[in-house]
Amino acid sequence: VSTQSTWGILKSLILLNMQQERIVAQTDKKAIDCESLSRKTDTTTSLIMTALCGGLSGGLMESTLHPMDTIRTRVKANSKMYLSISKMGMQIVRDEGPKGLYRGLTCTVGGSLLSYTSYFLMYENLKKSFDVKNSKYKDFIPFITAFASSLISDCIYIPCDVVRTRMQLENNPYQYKHLVHGIRNIISKEGFRSCYLGGPTFFALDMLHGSFTFGFYELFSDRIKKNFRFSENEIENTLKVSLMSSSLAGAIAGFLTNPLDVMITRFQMVDTSQQKRLKLRQVVHDIYVNEGLKGFTKGLSGRVLYYSISSMILFSCYAVSYTHLRAHETPEHLVCRLLLEKKK
Repeated sequence: VSTQSTWGILKSLILLNMQQERIVAQTDKKAIDCESLSRKTDTTTSLIMTALCGGLSGGLMESTLHPMDTIRTRVKANSKMYLSISKMGMQIVRDEGPKGLYRGLTCTVGGSLLSYTSYFLMYENLKKSFDVKNSKYKDFIPFITAFASSLISDCIYIPCDVVRTRMQLENNPYQYKHLVHGIRNIISKEGFRSCYLGGPTFFALDMLHGSFTFGFYELFSDRIKKNFRFSENEIENTLKVSLMSSSLAGAIAGFLTNPLDVMITRFQMVDTSQQKRLKLRQVVHDIYVNEGLKGFTKGLSGRVLYYSISSMILFSCYAVSYTHLRAHETPEHLVCRLLLEKKK
């Protein structure tokens, strides 16, 4: 009896151990499946949401502030006198009516939708590859990733900006009807290369500006989150942080890059079918000799104000819309994503 009891207990223990091993194996398989599903769904979902939120936020920001951009362009293009933003705005409305402030709007909408979609996709993916949260250089990584992201987006944006700048000039000397008409006209009369007038300077400007804007934004956001108390509403907190940090980041970036912006406007004004291409040294020399150092500050107040407001619109819309979309993901994907984040 004793032997049978011992054998029965031993048999029960063996069966229990096998059952536990089976449960552990099933749990591990589920965890692996969950992690695999999480990686696939999170990557796909993130790409779609980043493209959607980035493109729409950029398009909304650029189209909303297009009138201010028209005024800034006129101020920078005027080499004969130094007009304030307010005086130039009133002059445009008086001479051309409110419609004059919206010249080149099609270029703004088309260019911004495409360029900001590519920009945010590149930026977010580079940030993930650098593993920002666990890096000791996390304060510097956004500056680097934003700098690199500009390379791709500028290839799309520069031709749109050349057409837009020419359409915004006084009396519309180029007579472009819309974005596609402008690009075709430039290629047929001046060659494809002229779509990138001031290209090296534009790349330098946009890469520096993007680097400063995104870098300072991430830096200020991180500091604000650590030093301020917020409510339990995630979307409300996201909006507050974005507004505070983006306005400062945009203003600083606009101030630091204004001289390059003045030079680019002068590059883009030139009709290369009738005049020789300008060189950077010549542009700098002409501005300094004819207008003095003050010439490099033309449109400064407008640029600082423009990028302070535009950054608030861009980052706030992007952050809030992204947070809102994340809040509506399926419970299955949410659990998988949280498990994956916990494992990291």
